[in-house]
Amino acid sequence: MILTLLLSTTKLTPDKVLQAMETIHLTDVDAWSQEVFGQSILSKRKLAFSTPTNCIKIALFFSDRIGQNQHPR
Repeated sequence: MILTLLLSTTKLTPDKVLQAMETIHLTDVDAWSQEVFGQSILSKRKLAFSTPTNCIKIALFFSDRIGQNQHPR
């Protein structure tokens, strides 16, 4: 979404698109996305409900944070 803001301020040419596709790797975009946005709510939910062990780990994580007067976000 943020990357599309540039589309309204820049005139795209086939050469610019080719240059971008040749210089930007998907792993770079994935790393940037993870750094900026973090883990999605859906992936957190899938992790939480995937196995009973994960549910226990998450419950312990939040109980530790609440015990330290830190509210989960």
